[in-house]
Amino acid sequence: MNAVGIHRSSQWGISGGKDGSDSIVVNGGYPDDHDAGDEIIYTGQGGRAHNRHVADQELVLGNAGLKRAYEERQPIRVIRGSKGDKRFSPAAGYRYEGLFGITEMWPEVREQDGLRIWRFRLVKLGTEASAAPTSDPDEAEDDNVSWTGGHRTSLVKVRRGQRAFRTGLLEKYGLNCAVTGPAPKQVLQAAHLRAFADHGTHKRSEGLLLRSDIHSLFDAGLLAVDTADNTVVVAPSLRTHTTYGPLAGTALLVPAGLMPDRAALDDHHQAARARWALEE
Repeated sequence: MNAVGIHRSSQWGISGGKDGSDSIVVNGGYPDDHDAGDEIIYTGQGGRAHNRHVADQELVLGNAGLKRAYEERQPIRVIRGSKGDKRFSPAAGYRYEGLFGITEMWPEVREQDGLRIWRFRLVKLGTEASAAPTSDPDEAEDDNVSWTGGHRTSLVKVRRGQRAFRTGLLEKYGLNCAVTGPAPKQVLQAAHLRAFADHGTHKRSEGLLLRSDIHSLFDAGLLAVDTADNTVVVAPSLRTHTTYGPLAGTALLVPAGLMPDRAALDDHHQAARARWALEE
């Protein structure tokens, strides 16, 4: 693949850097990857030594390139190797699979070790699942989007009303993460205290403004709020983590008069604790 110019890197799974990436190799190198044929959840590079995660992944090198491709709607060439999912991989060697578009990217904290990885959702261009990317997932709206050099996507529905929900929380709380304090607008996201997928509603009284990585922890049930004293509670698996462990017991940075719905916070806290009990 390198010799014929499909993948510029001769070793790395991501070809490119801060100026953009143009191809990736899916070859079973990361256990967090998920291959469903026309849709791939791809794990970024870095943070590993001796085939295991030892540090947080950063948005540098190939990860920065994929971020640039995502923001600028540049298609990515996908290559599958024989060590990937056997349902979609060649029996030997490598095979070029065509052009995919990056439709989502997000940081995710691994439950096994509390380390952050970057995740990229790629969908084969021209398929019904193709979705519109956005530089801010909280601001996505229904849209028809053309990929540079690719095919036109189908109409996509993305949590109608999410933009207004986030705008409302920004008006309510300002540029302030409820857990870590002041933060740029670009990294602040609107978190639902009750899963939107279950209730289908956006209630400002049931929302918190959180930094993107804190939002991921909150949604995963690894971080919650104890309304007895409005302090942050951290899952046992993260209590020794150098970044997130110290958050345990800190006060929620929300004025008393602007606190979200107590019952919703309690429901989230109880659900999180039930999950921790199963893991112990």
